[in-house]
Order: sequence, then structure tokens, then C-alpha cells
Amino acid sequence: MTEIQTVASLIFTLTFLLIVTEMIHRTVAALVGAGLMVLYGVIPYDEVLGFIDFETIGIIIGMMLVVEVVSTTGLFQLIAIKAAKRAKGDPAKLFIFFMGLTTAFSAFLTDAATMLIMASITIMIARVTKMNPVPFLIYEVIFTNVGGLTTLISSVPCIMVGAEANLSFVDFLVNLGPLVLMLFGATICMVKVILKGGFQRISNVEKLIEMDEWGAVTNRRLFWRSLLVLAATIAAFVAGSPLGWPPVIVALGAGIAMLLLSGVSPEKTLREIDWSTVFFFAGIFVVLGGVERVGIFEGVASLVRLVGINPVIAGVSILWFSSLASVGVHNIVITATLIPIIRDLVTVLGAGAEPLWWMLVVGATLGGSIIPIGSVAGVIALGVAEREGHAISMGEFTRVGALTALIQMGLATVYFVVRYLRPIAI
Repeated sequence: MTEIQTVASLIFTLTFLLIVTEMIHRTVAALVGAGLMVLYGVIPYDEVLGFIDFETIGIIIGMMLVVEVVSTTGLFQLIAIKAAKRAKGDPAKLFIFFMGLTTAFSAFLTDAATMLIMASITIMIARVTKMNPVPFLIYEVIFTNVGGLTTLISSVPCIMVGAEANLSFVDFLVNLGPLVLMLFGATICMVKVILKGGFQRISNVEKLIEMDEWGAVTNRRLFWRSLLVLAATIAAFVAGSPLGWPPVIVALGAGIAMLLLSGVSPEKTLREIDWSTVFFFAGIFVVLGGVERVGIFEGVASLVRLVGINPVIAGVSILWFSSLASVGVHNIVITATLIPIIRDLVTVLGAGAEPLWWMLVVGATLGGSIIPIGSVAGVIALGVAEREGHAISMGEFTRVGALTALIQMGLATVYFVVRYLRPIAI
């Protein structure tokens, strides 16, 4: 290893230790690491911007603008209350409806937005019906992660991999949509076994049925305009692939359209954007770019070429490593770290190695269900439950989350081997 490679490796290690240990905020850690890469000459200062993936950042900002406005309209609350009323007091139906909504919302919203919406509705329904919201909250975290696999905009790992591998909205639906449906059905079937007897009966059914779902909508003009832009955004993502529209253009266009047509104050909306995450990405891209620039990641690909690892072993290893690593390290960091490695693996392994991208997304996303602090959704669920007097312990969540995640990972392994990797191995 050369001197510059040693310096880059030390900066990379320091940055990730600061992020994992949370000694300082992850955004500050990423920016410090990026600064050190420039200070020590790993990356020339005039090349820094070239290492930032502006396509990924553009998609994130555009969708943040869309989600921020739509979340204030009451649309998702209206849908959830309608679903609760249709359950008519049947706890099993209510559970299936809510998990279905969680999965669907997560396909188009961030995990944080999905969990905030579903947690608030769950607590509201729990107050009316006097049911225990804890099982619902735990599984809403799990189904948020399942739904986070569905589309290009479902989660940050999806956005990152999609931008790197030039994957479209339709590519995600075709390749991961069947897996999401399989995981949804299998997880629903596991619930009664894990919960040993299911859910308590719901009280005050009459009050539940009398709830006014439109009461959640405070501005109907904003509601319909935002719904129109959201529908147009989804349609544009679907049509974008055959028409040659880059996802970043669709996302930014949707964000701008939402600001123009919604009538909501742009200053207020822009203040609510998670700029910390945006700058975190900028910093981490520079850190990883420095490591890649000095050729460290190329060593992994060379090792693969030397020992002759086939796509089956490489794919399953990526799937499980990214999942288990997500327990202690944020899945965004895991995804960002593995992207350049997989890029080299795809080059080395040749035709048929593209499924490695899908396995990275699935592993990094499902791993967030193992422990409550493994994902943003889990942290939000813990906070909401504690605030409402239904505290969820680490052990209580992990008993359900770890078992469910491991079973889901097993099913995902079978899915990938049968659909993609077995023909290659043969």
C-alpha cells in the first residue's frame, strides 16, 4: 500500500468511526472526512465537485419537496382513517389494512414521512378503540422497510443504486416488485405465530366508524392540487424510462411544480427540507471518492478475480453482509461504501452480475428491521410509543424484528438465487 493509499484509508476509517460511534453528528463527520481528503492531497481541491453524485442529491431534494407539501394536506391521514373504518372492528383486518398502507406509502415517501404518518394514525385509532398500539408500531417499522424496496424513490439506498447503475423506476418495479409482494404476504402469515394469539379485540367500534376522514384535510384546494402533482410525478417516473427522461429531472421538476402550484410558502417548505442529509451525502461522496481515486476498491475486485468467486457467492455475500452490517451502521453508509466495490465486481464478473445491485438494495434496507435503531422508522416508532405511554424496549422490538428480518432475508436469498443467479452458476 502506497503512502497516499494509507492516508486515504486512515481518513476513511476515522470518518466511519465518527459516524458509527456518533461522537459528532454524522453530517459533520462526513464533511470533516471530505475536508481531510482535500487537505492531505488525496483529492485536488479543483476536482472535489466531480466526486459528488449530484444526480442522487437532486432526486433526494426533489422528492423531499414533493413529500413535504403532500404530507401537510391530510391525504395519507384520510386514506388511513378510511381503511380503519372499513375494518369494522376486526383487528386482523385492521392490521392487514394498516400494513398494506404502510408498504404502499413507503413506496413513494421517505421512511421518516411514512412512519410519522402511520404512527400518528395508529395512536389516534388506539385512543378511540383502546387497543394496544405496540404490535402495530413494531410491524409498521418492518413494513416501511419492505415497502422501501418497491421503486426508485422508495428509499435512499434505492436512489443511490439507481443513479449509479442507471436503473429506472420501471426496473425497480419489475425486479423488486415481486419480491415485495412475496415478503408482504409471508410476513403477514408470520404475524400470528410470532404474536402468539394475535391482537386484542377492538372496543368502541361505533366511535371508529363515526370518525370523519375529511376532518384531516384542512385545505381542500391544496389537497387536490398536491394530489394532481403527486399522480403526475408517479406517471412521469413510469413513462420516463421509455421516453428517456432522467429520474433527477423528473424529481426536480416535480418539486418545482409542487412549489409553483400548491400555494404553500416556498420559504417555509425549503426550511423543512432535511438539508443535513443533503450535506451528509456531499461529504460522504467525497470521502468515498478519495478512497476510490487511490485505487483501494480496485483491490477487492482484483481479489475476486484471483480467487474466482462466482456471481452466486458474491451476490449472497453482499445480500447478507449489507443486511447484518446495517445493524450497527446506517444503511446509507453501507450502501455508499459498497457501491464502488460492486461497480468493480460487475466489471470483473461480467454478464449476469447486474443482480448484485438488487441484492445490495435489499440487504441494506431489510437489515434496518433487526433492531429499533437500525432505521429512521424504528427510531421514530420508539419516540412516538414512549411519548404516548406505550414504551417499546430494545428487547421487545428485537425479538420480533430480528426473527422477521432473518426470515425475510432467507426468502430474498431464495428469490435471487432462483430468479437470477442459478442460471448463471449452471
